[in-house]
Amino acid sequence: MNQIGYLIERSAIYYKEKVALIDDEKSITFEEVNERSNALARGLNGLGLKKGDHVAVLFPNSIDFVLADFALIKAGLVRVPINARLSESEIEYILEDVEAKAVIYDNQFEESINRIYKKSRFLKLTISNDSGNKDKITMEKIFSDESKDSFIVETEDADIFQILYTSGTTGKPKGAMINCRSRLVTINNVLVDELDINEEDCMLHMASLSHGSGSKVLPHFIKGALNVLMKKFSAKHFFSAVEKYKVTNTFTVPTILDYLVEYKSHEIYDLSSLKTILYSASPIQNKLLKKSLEFFGPKLKQVYALTEAPNPVLVLSQKDHLLGIEKESILASAGKEVLNVQVRIENEKSEQVKFGEIGEIVIRGENVMTGYWNRPEETRSTIKEGWLYTGDLGYKDVNGYFYIVGRIKDVIISGGYNVYAKEVEDVICQLEGVREAVILGIPNDRWGESVVAFIVIKEDMEINEKRIIEHCEKKLADYKKPRNIYFHKELPKNSNGKIDKNKLKQTILVNN
Repeated sequence: MNQIGYLIERSAIYYKEKVALIDDEKSITFEEVNERSNALARGLNGLGLKKGDHVAVLFPNSIDFVLADFALIKAGLVRVPINARLSESEIEYILEDVEAKAVIYDNQFEESINRIYKKSRFLKLTISNDSGNKDKITMEKIFSDESKDSFIVETEDADIFQILYTSGTTGKPKGAMINCRSRLVTINNVLVDELDINEEDCMLHMASLSHGSGSKVLPHFIKGALNVLMKKFSAKHFFSAVEKYKVTNTFTVPTILDYLVEYKSHEIYDLSSLKTILYSASPIQNKLLKKSLEFFGPKLKQVYALTEAPNPVLVLSQKDHLLGIEKESILASAGKEVLNVQVRIENEKSEQVKFGEIGEIVIRGENVMTGYWNRPEETRSTIKEGWLYTGDLGYKDVNGYFYIVGRIKDVIISGGYNVYAKEVEDVICQLEGVREAVILGIPNDRWGESVVAFIVIKEDMEINEKRIIEHCEKKLADYKKPRNIYFHKELPKNSNGKIDKNKLKQTILVNN
């Protein structure tokens, strides 16, 4: 049974003429979403696409993204969401790596897709949303199918539902295969442990639907709530949308959260409808977290997950954030396990360690991927006896809170001592005026690795190298202090908003 396809249809019955989706240009009801996704699913099948074929979706946040997405679900096709911020070469890499048979895309990518199609070994179909293009297969032409009958292809729990590509921070992006059962479990975990959704709610998507924010569309849709899709983020657009649509829930990353709390004209907007601000994707500095709590009130909730284990895995609740005001250490936590997920800390021998001891975070549950697409060796090294080895270092306290101290690959060994990059970054970011800080280990003949800092200072603030070193000397052991400091106007980030540490490291290695 295609349970998720059925849930989409059920919502159309329950909520019919209620508005389901709004983007920058239009709105659409639950009934219309269902009818159009049925038509598109039927059309894709008629074009020769069969259950299990890989089909990419390439749109900015928009109604067309969701319609294409729901059609793939109903047609039993494997969805491959691609971030609209990627370059043409990055898009081409994913399409070829995943062996996509078709791509459904926004007309802004017309030239790129045409070039990729001519070279592709696998692409058979390209379908745009350009209603004015008479020479192409378009979504609009397929929607013209007058039949309003249901079209749902049956699927099994073990069938692949989607292939999600990692951000490629440690090499080429890899496709994580997520099956149908996994997607149902994650929807359930969102509803039980992450968001208490009802039909009066409104979810504002300012982060990409191809990433974490997209995982909240279905939970809101099946509960009859409104999804508002923001094509391009700006703080002004965010605050005006919250007021206009009475937004209750949203999903963000720490970088965007920082822009929101720094916005000077927020007081002219009515933000009283906001209930929950989810944040995820990268570590948040304690200083920013405190400012965000002061700015928004007790509405923040942290989610920890991976592409290979879709969210939520750990949740730091709103209640936990309030407790953290009194007990600051809680604010450094990534939260507690959600339903249907087991998380533990292991040492290098794959033995579970004691409370408070640092080791690798490993995850077991039905949300975990079945493996990497076409990468059996990397799958075997990542999933062992049902446990997903995340590459994240952390510890668990006696109350069940998990704390992340960094990535295994980010541990710097300087003079025989382990330096955890996140610890040093947190200390530097305590300084007023520091927007971002990244710590890397650079090869050093004497120490093995040297601690190097890359820092972004806020506008109109002046902080020099001497002040940073003096601050670190008060807070850190001598071997943890940065030996070199580089100031930047901004740090390179990938399409998911994570700092590209490889690119930073290469700039140092090349210049040296």
